Amino acid sequence: DMVLVAWTNTMALNPYASDTPFLLGYLFWLGVATLTWLIAWHFGTWFTLRISANIHDLVVHRILRAPIDKFFDKHPVGRIMNRLHADVGMIDLSLFLRFFGSFATIVQTIIPMLYVHTIMPWFLTVAALPLYYLIGSVVSRAWNTLVPLMYCIFSSKSYVAARVGDIASSNVVVRAFGDSDRLSLEFSHAFNDANTAYLIATRVLKRWLVNRVSFLWSFYTTTTFLVGILNVQYIGAGTLGLCMTNLLVLTVLLEPNIENSTGALFEFIALARIHEYTSVPQERPMRLPEDTRYRSFTAKVPRSALKALTLAPGGEGVLLNGQSFLEASQDRSALVPAVSGAGAGGALAGLAQRCPSEAPARRQLADAEGWHRIVAVGDAVGSAADMARELCRSCDEDEVLMDVRTGWLSDGARVEIRDLRAGYADLPRDVLKGITLTFEKRMKVAVAGTTGCGKSSLLLVLLRVLEPRSGKVLLDGVDTQDIGVATLRSAIGFVSQDPVL
Repeated sequence: DMVLVAWTNTMALNPYASDTPFLLGYLFWLGVATLTWLIAWHFGTWFTLRISANIHDLVVHRILRAPIDKFFDKHPVGRIMNRLHADVGMIDLSLFLRFFGSFATIVQTIIPMLYVHTIMPWFLTVAALPLYYLIGSVVSRAWNTLVPLMYCIFSSKSYVAARVGDIASSNVVVRAFGDSDRLSLEFSHAFNDANTAYLIATRVLKRWLVNRVSFLWSFYTTTTFLVGILNVQYIGAGTLGLCMTNLLVLTVLLEPNIENSTGALFEFIALARIHEYTSVPQERPMRLPEDTRYRSFTAKVPRSALKALTLAPGGEGVLLNGQSFLEASQDRSALVPAVSGAGAGGALAGLAQRCPSEAPARRQLADAEGWHRIVAVGDAVGSAADMARELCRSCDEDEVLMDVRTGWLSDGARVEIRDLRAGYADLPRDVLKGITLTFEKRMKVAVAGTTGCGKSSLLLVLLRVLEPRSGKVLLDGVDTQDIGVATLRSAIGFVSQDPVL
């Protein structure tokens, strides 16, 4: 624009002036603008993919680690799904464009206004200050109203989605109790609330804002034009023309700019709502360093590490360099470290030393202790003889899949509960009050009682879905709060009341 202004002013003074410098200057700035656009587009693509991946990974990780009673019991499924679907979708598809669109709108408004005030008389700038204050007040009032309305829109959508989910999952129960009319009416009200909030925010409030800003801006443009006409001999025809062009362009783009700026608020609120899920409370650590003796694992052992193994006489054991290394368990269903010989108490750790240093199985087997046992080797399961043959046979396979189980709870669990107290979330009332029980190994126990007496809560405490407020739960003498949550739950089989696939 500055090149065009200089060109116009020069031609007004000298019609025979050369056009070449102005054309070269125009082409130069056009090339700079094109290169800047390409760089910004490349950066925008990288930025969008990176922020989308990081936000998705962080939010999903935090939600999957959130406690049931402190998070999922307080947040409807519809709200969670709406945020993970609609809000994350906005961040993935629109955040970058809206953000830099708003930034461009601010720049495209401020720079022309600075140019206008630079070339116009100083008293026009002073006289425009009250007008700018009025425009800022109107925009601020509209913005302060629009933000809670946007939150209302998102909350209404979440409530509608929650109602749909509840009705769809309980359709048979709703029909059985004849509650269809009531739920249909509640859904209609929820849907109407969502539509009303959206209409007010996107139509009524925007039109209120556009009308007032347009009126004030038109008054300013007219005043500036009159002042410029009266001072054209001091300003210059080209300069005044550029000034008026900028003001008219801003007038034409006033409504689209307001639309773009208020539309960007959706993305910013979506980002804020998603950010709330990055600070949800978390369960205790999944695994602790002390868990290795209680943890079962599956290892891919290189076949090269098993070359020195040979089948023991009788076919139910394994020798290493002629010495007993692994032997059958008492029930002949697993291979355990041999009581004597080179592998006594640490056969798996000895096997780890034979694995290459870069093999993941080396670290897994090195952490194993004497009571860890091999329960499956490849396709061989439940038979010590078959597993021994699978370990010792020669084949072209590069790796052998080995399932190793800890000796903890292998022959049943003695459950001891001492003065247990537990409750849900931040509610002060205890659901379990001073429970003391002992269940011996391999017992079949039924917990009976009235609805709400704490039967399910007791099982949830065993899994640490509910954390005890006081007292202890011991499994074979191991306090469940001294091991990781994942280690505990992987050692217990649990069938819940609600079927979850």
